[in-house]
Amino acid sequence: MARPVLRYGGSFAALTIPPEGAIIEVPPGTYEDRWLVRTNGVVTIRWLDPTEPRPKFFGSFALRGPARVDLGKGTGALELVGLELASPTGLPSMDGVVFADGARLVAEDLLIRGFKNGIIGSHIPPTKSTDVVIRRTELSNNGRGDNYTHNIYMSRVHRLTVEDCYSYDARGGVALKHIARHALIQRNRLSN
Repeated sequence: MARPVLRYGGSFAALTIPPEGAIIEVPPGTYEDRWLVRTNGVVTIRWLDPTEPRPKFFGSFALRGPARVDLGKGTGALELVGLELASPTGLPSMDGVVFADGARLVAEDLLIRGFKNGIIGSHIPPTKSTDVVIRRTELSNNGRGDNYTHNIYMSRVHRLTVEDCYSYDARGGVALKHIARHALIQRNRLSN
Protein backbone atom coordinates (compact mmCIF):
# COMPACT_ATOMS: atom_id res chain seq x y z
CA MET A 1 0.00 0.00 0.00
CA ALA A 2 1.38 3.44 -0.95
CA ARG A 3 2.10 5.84 1.88
CA PRO A 4 0.15 9.15 1.71
CA VAL A 5 2.36 12.20 1.05
CA LEU A 6 1.24 15.44 2.74
CA ARG A 7 2.71 18.89 2.08
CA TYR A 8 3.39 20.77 5.30
CA GLY A 9 1.75 24.17 5.19
CA GLY A 10 2.93 25.90 8.37
CA SER A 11 0.33 24.71 10.87
CA PHE A 12 0.70 21.24 12.29
CA ALA A 13 -2.60 21.20 14.19
CA ALA A 14 -4.35 19.25 11.45
CA LEU A 15 -1.58 16.65 11.53
CA THR A 16 -1.56 16.08 15.30
CA ILE A 17 -2.64 12.52 14.60
CA PRO A 18 -1.35 12.00 11.07
CA PRO A 19 -2.66 9.18 8.90
CA GLU A 20 -0.95 5.82 9.27
CA GLY A 21 2.16 5.76 7.13
CA ALA A 22 2.05 9.49 6.31
CA ILE A 23 5.05 11.18 4.73
CA ILE A 24 5.01 14.88 5.62
CA GLU A 25 7.22 16.97 3.32
CA VAL A 26 8.40 20.33 4.66
CA PRO A 27 9.34 23.14 2.25
CA PRO A 28 12.06 25.72 3.07
CA GLY A 29 11.05 28.26 5.69
CA THR A 30 11.04 29.05 9.40
CA TYR A 31 8.26 27.54 11.46
CA GLU A 32 6.98 28.10 15.00
CA ASP A 33 4.50 25.34 15.68
CA ARG A 34 3.59 22.77 18.33
CA TRP A 35 3.83 19.17 17.16
CA LEU A 36 2.55 16.02 18.80
CA VAL A 37 2.95 12.74 16.96
CA ARG A 38 1.21 9.64 18.32
CA THR A 39 0.86 6.79 15.90
CA ASN A 40 0.84 3.04 15.60
CA GLY A 41 2.22 3.21 12.07
CA VAL A 42 5.22 4.96 10.56
CA VAL A 43 5.24 8.75 10.17
CA THR A 44 8.03 10.46 8.24
CA ILE A 45 8.67 14.22 8.49
CA ARG A 46 11.27 15.19 5.90
CA TRP A 47 12.90 17.99 3.98
CA LEU A 48 10.89 18.53 0.79
CA ASP A 49 13.81 19.35 -1.50
CA PRO A 50 17.46 18.93 -0.38
CA THR A 51 18.55 21.30 -3.17
CA GLU A 52 16.65 24.11 -1.36
CA PRO A 53 17.49 25.65 2.07
CA ARG A 54 16.87 23.37 5.03
CA PRO A 55 13.56 24.03 6.88
CA LYS A 56 14.12 25.54 10.34
CA PHE A 57 11.86 24.91 13.31
CA PHE A 58 11.72 27.21 16.35
CA GLY A 59 8.42 26.08 17.83
CA SER A 60 7.26 23.30 20.09
CA PHE A 61 7.14 19.70 19.05
CA ALA A 62 4.97 18.37 21.87
CA LEU A 63 3.21 18.85 25.15
CA ARG A 64 5.73 20.85 27.20
CA GLY A 65 8.66 23.03 26.27
CA PRO A 66 9.91 24.20 22.90
CA ALA A 67 10.56 21.84 20.02
CA ARG A 68 9.92 18.32 21.17
CA VAL A 69 8.52 15.35 19.34
CA ASP A 70 6.71 13.03 21.74
CA LEU A 71 5.81 9.57 20.54
CA GLY A 72 3.81 9.06 23.72
CA LYS A 73 2.18 5.67 24.01
CA GLY A 74 2.28 4.98 20.28
CA THR A 75 3.74 1.72 19.09
CA GLY A 76 4.77 3.06 15.71
CA ALA A 77 7.80 4.83 14.38
CA LEU A 78 8.77 8.42 13.67
CA GLU A 79 11.36 9.34 11.05
CA LEU A 80 12.79 12.89 10.98
CA VAL A 81 14.95 13.69 7.96
CA GLY A 82 16.82 16.86 6.98
CA LEU A 83 15.36 19.37 9.46
CA GLU A 84 17.03 22.12 11.51
CA LEU A 85 15.71 22.31 15.07
CA ALA A 86 16.80 25.35 17.07
CA SER A 87 15.79 26.97 20.34
CA PRO A 88 13.75 30.11 19.66
CA THR A 89 15.55 32.06 22.40
CA GLY A 90 18.98 30.45 22.25
CA LEU A 91 18.35 29.36 25.85
CA PRO A 92 17.77 25.74 26.90
CA SER A 93 14.15 24.65 26.85
CA MET A 94 12.37 22.43 29.35
CA ASP A 95 12.96 19.13 27.57
CA GLY A 96 14.56 17.53 24.58
CA VAL A 97 13.97 18.67 21.05
CA VAL A 98 13.16 15.08 20.09
CA PHE A 99 11.64 12.80 22.71
CA ALA A 100 11.12 9.11 21.93
CA ASP A 101 8.95 7.23 24.39
CA GLY A 102 8.05 3.63 23.73
CA ALA A 103 8.42 3.64 19.97
CA ARG A 104 11.01 3.65 17.19
CA LEU A 105 12.74 6.91 16.30
CA VAL A 106 14.92 7.46 13.24
CA ALA A 107 16.71 10.86 13.10
CA GLU A 108 18.79 11.48 9.99
CA ASP A 109 20.57 14.54 8.57
CA LEU A 110 19.36 16.87 11.35
CA LEU A 111 20.85 20.03 12.87
CA ILE A 112 19.89 20.34 16.56
CA ARG A 113 21.03 23.19 18.81
CA GLY A 114 20.09 25.14 21.90
CA PHE A 115 17.87 22.84 23.99
CA LYS A 116 17.98 21.31 27.47
CA ASN A 117 18.56 17.92 25.85
CA GLY A 118 19.03 17.44 22.12
CA ILE A 119 17.57 13.96 21.65
CA ILE A 120 16.26 12.27 24.77
CA GLY A 121 15.30 8.61 25.07
CA SER A 122 12.51 6.71 26.69
CA HIS A 123 11.36 7.04 30.29
CA ILE A 124 9.26 3.90 30.18
CA PRO A 125 10.58 0.33 30.47
CA PRO A 126 12.09 -0.62 27.11
CA THR A 127 10.49 -3.12 24.81
CA LYS A 128 12.05 -4.58 21.69
CA SER A 129 10.31 -1.82 19.69
CA THR A 130 12.01 0.97 21.64
CA ASP A 131 14.82 1.65 19.21
CA VAL A 132 16.57 4.93 18.43
CA VAL A 133 18.66 5.41 15.28
CA ILE A 134 20.60 8.68 14.84
CA ARG A 135 22.62 9.17 11.65
CA ARG A 136 24.47 12.07 10.02
CA THR A 137 23.19 14.51 12.64
CA GLU A 138 24.92 17.53 14.15
CA LEU A 139 24.10 18.44 17.76
CA SER A 140 25.56 21.42 19.62
CA ASN A 141 24.95 23.83 22.49
CA ASN A 142 22.31 21.68 24.17
CA GLY A 143 22.21 21.54 27.97
CA ARG A 144 21.75 24.06 30.74
CA GLY A 145 25.09 23.79 32.50
CA ASP A 146 23.96 21.42 35.27
CA ASN A 147 25.80 18.19 34.26
CA TYR A 148 22.41 16.48 33.87
CA THR A 149 21.52 17.68 30.38
CA HIS A 150 23.19 16.51 27.20
CA ASN A 151 23.26 16.59 23.40
CA ILE A 152 22.10 12.96 23.26
CA TYR A 153 20.65 11.33 26.39
CA MET A 154 19.20 7.83 26.01
CA SER A 155 17.93 6.59 29.32
CA ARG A 156 15.78 3.51 28.71
CA VAL A 157 15.84 2.26 25.15
CA HIS A 158 16.26 -1.29 23.91
CA ARG A 159 18.65 -0.53 21.06
CA LEU A 160 20.59 2.66 20.28
CA THR A 161 22.46 3.29 17.02
CA VAL A 162 24.52 6.48 16.58
CA GLU A 163 26.51 6.69 13.34
CA ASP A 164 28.37 9.43 11.47
CA CYS A 165 27.26 12.19 13.86
CA TYR A 166 28.98 15.29 15.21
CA SER A 167 28.05 16.12 18.81
CA TYR A 168 29.92 18.99 20.48
CA ASP A 169 29.73 21.89 22.93
CA ALA A 170 27.17 20.37 25.29
CA ARG A 171 26.48 23.01 27.95
CA GLY A 172 27.70 21.41 31.17
CA GLY A 173 26.71 17.90 30.05
CA VAL A 174 28.22 15.45 27.60
CA ALA A 175 28.04 14.81 23.87
CA LEU A 176 26.41 11.37 24.34
CA LYS A 177 25.10 9.56 27.42
CA HIS A 178 23.14 6.31 27.38
CA ILE A 179 22.12 3.20 29.29
CA ALA A 180 20.59 1.40 26.32
CA ARG A 181 20.48 -2.39 26.52
CA HIS A 182 22.28 -2.64 23.17
CA ALA A 183 24.30 0.12 21.53
CA LEU A 184 26.16 0.56 18.25
CA ILE A 185 28.14 3.80 18.29
CA GLN A 186 30.53 4.24 15.38
CA ARG A 187 32.20 6.82 13.12
CA ASN A 188 31.17 9.79 15.26
CA ARG A 189 32.98 12.92 16.37
CA LEU A 190 32.16 13.59 20.01
CA SER A 191 33.75 16.56 21.77
CA ASN A 192 33.12 19.18 24.43
